Amino acid sequence: MTAVPLPGTPQHSLKKAAADLAKVTSALSADYGPHLSLSDLHDAASVVHDLMAKAEAYDLIAARLAAEAKALDHQADVEAQAYWRQRADRLARERLAEEEAAADERLTQAVVPQLLADVPDDVTGYRVEGLIVANAVTLLWAQAKTGKTTMLVNLMRSLTAGSKFLGAYPCQPVAEGRRVGLLSYEMNGGQLRRWAEDHGVDTSRVAVWNLRGMPNPLRTEHSRKLLGKELAAAGVEVLLIDTYARAALSADENDNPAATAWFKMIGELTAEAGVTDVLVTHHAGWNGGRLRGASALQDFPDVLLGLTRDESGRRFLEATGRFNGSDEGLTPTALEFDPASRTLTLTGTTKTSAKAEAHAEALAAKELAAHLQLTSRAEALAAVLTTEPISQAQAFQRLAEDKGLKVHRDHRPGVVAYAVEHYGVQVGGVGGPGSGSAKYLSVVAP
Repeated sequence: MTAVPLPGTPQHSLKKAAADLAKVTSALSADYGPHLSLSDLHDAASVVHDLMAKAEAYDLIAARLAAEAKALDHQADVEAQAYWRQRADRLARERLAEEEAAADERLTQAVVPQLLADVPDDVTGYRVEGLIVANAVTLLWAQAKTGKTTMLVNLMRSLTAGSKFLGAYPCQPVAEGRRVGLLSYEMNGGQLRRWAEDHGVDTSRVAVWNLRGMPNPLRTEHSRKLLGKELAAAGVEVLLIDTYARAALSADENDNPAATAWFKMIGELTAEAGVTDVLVTHHAGWNGGRLRGASALQDFPDVLLGLTRDESGRRFLEATGRFNGSDEGLTPTALEFDPASRTLTLTGTTKTSAKAEAHAEALAAKELAAHLQLTSRAEALAAVLTTEPISQAQAFQRLAEDKGLKVHRDHRPGVVAYAVEHYGVQVGGVGGPGSGSAKYLSVVAP
């Protein structure tokens, strides 16, 4: 038999070709069986078997190639993701480098190296004489309900009118055409306006951002730029921020790096907006004796003002910071409050002297109470006695029964002595000298 030539077949059709060849072989065997030798049929069967084997081998190769293609696709995805991550990291590093370079350039322009001996004497100015340094950051911390917002309202009036702060400290008001700004995160705007009007604040010279329940304008670079433009447009010269806890970008008040970064951010924001002075409020810790949170809250500000209360509820103001020469701040000093005008006035009474005064008053009151008690008992004792002498035991028993006044044995000699001196009671009268007559009491006959 002459071999049948087969054309080139794709691997995916080898099985079909083998099957077709098997059909052809079968047909030949049926039609030409008598004319085909056994070797011809065997050769045809061998060709079919080889084609089937090759088809299976090609299937295995195809499966392996598909798996390799899938792995290559996955590897390509991984490499693509890594590429874009690296690209993003590189762009971020380039952006950071540009910002640092710009900051370095500003620093180079602002700071010129010089010998310490050549540095001129620079006397720090004051916004509030002897209490709040000018061109600086001040932090006011306060115990709960000690009048933190009221203190801000009093400061607003001094900053806009140039009146003495707390009736004691000369104040440098904001320039003509400039304003005091307030970022108010806690208090209702209407209530704040009423308090300011009660205190006589020129509200047209105070720009207020009512942020209670609103998004924090310090939260993003974009929102800070918008706020800076608003501060500049409003002509804010002194900015008050109430409070740090609400204005901070970190939920952890103990986070020192976050606190430092926040103050630096405030410095950049206010510098670009033309604001010269910043005062930030904050809450005291649980014991009320110091501000709560990170130590950076104490370290970064130039001045720390503290509002506290004593056991009687009396308010005290204290101040520490970087002051001039002999200015040493303020030891805790009492404040008086006029509710009608919401005016706080510094009294000059320190917490130490106030405590001594309170102790003296308490002691005097105690002594007065003891004296009144002695007087009333001595008078009552004289009232239950007659000219007929009775023993002291009987006299004090009668005092308890008739007047309802019981006198301890240790206190009876004092009551008797006072009754003898002031109410005509006499001692003795029975038994004569040496017979215990001093134990008998009577009253002098009228």
